[in-house]
Amino acid sequence: MFYWLAVQHKTPNNTWIGNKTQDFHELGIGLGYTYSVYWSVATLTTVGYGDFYAVNLTEKLFCIFYMLFNIGLGAYVIGNMTTLLVHISVRTFAVVSVTRTSMLI
Repeated sequence: MFYWLAVQHKTPNNTWIGNKTQDFHELGIGLGYTYSVYWSVATLTTVGYGDFYAVNLTEKLFCIFYMLFNIGLGAYVIGNMTTLLVHISVRTFAVVSVTRTSMLI
């Protein structure tokens, strides 16, 4: 999506990839999508090196929604992992309690 936004923009030099690579149309789609995946992983992992960043309004709006989606996705994954760990520890505690009780009898 990020690469597509750059290709569709009226002024190619005023895009995230056109700002760094002047002739990105001639370099090929594969390289453009590689840059996009690089940006996506850097943003998703919250590293954000800053070498590729949104330049025009459309890209900035896309980045806002993308980052909010990533925050929600990360919170969902961490929440589910925490729930699983809590359920496992409760079951372990219950098994240990039953075992100790049966040893006392």
